[in-house]
Amino acid sequence: MQRKIPCVLMRGGTSRGPYFLASDLPADPGRRDAVLLSVMGSPHALQVDGIGGSNTLTSKVAIVSRSQREGADVDYLFAQVSVTEAFVDTKPNCGNMLAGVGPFAIETGLVRAENPTTKVRDRRDRRELRRHGDAGDDHGRRSLRQDRAGNSGRAG
Repeated sequence: MQRKIPCVLMRGGTSRGPYFLASDLPADPGRRDAVLLSVMGSPHALQVDGIGGSNTLTSKVAIVSRSQREGADVDYLFAQVSVTEAFVDTKPNCGNMLAGVGPFAIETGLVRAENPTTKVRDRRDRRELRRHGDAGDDHGRRSLRQDRAGNSGRAG
């Protein structure tokens, strides 16, 4: 049986992939990984039945949740989905995908946008992610785009 699972397809640095709220995925790691394999179209060299791009740079997933830990706003779990094997590796990190965590957290309401700068603190590597946007009367959320340098701004 299939069911809809929302995600945001986003480029982070030189990588791209789906960003999921952890609450939208199964809590059990085995079931979660099966969903991610299916979403990406793995294992298949071309990933034709999914949204993966048949390359390790385009077979990455970000899983984000509101952090329960002091000093962090979000928790970020990176998943490298194998293109040709039924394997999902959550041990490594990906700084490129991390670049999209701040905008994703703001867009999904995990973090409220502030004027003129929104700080998003990630627990994965204890770095503070800064996302800049202009002020707007949009109930604390903004549509953000990220440029190649990692800077964000209001999408036009």
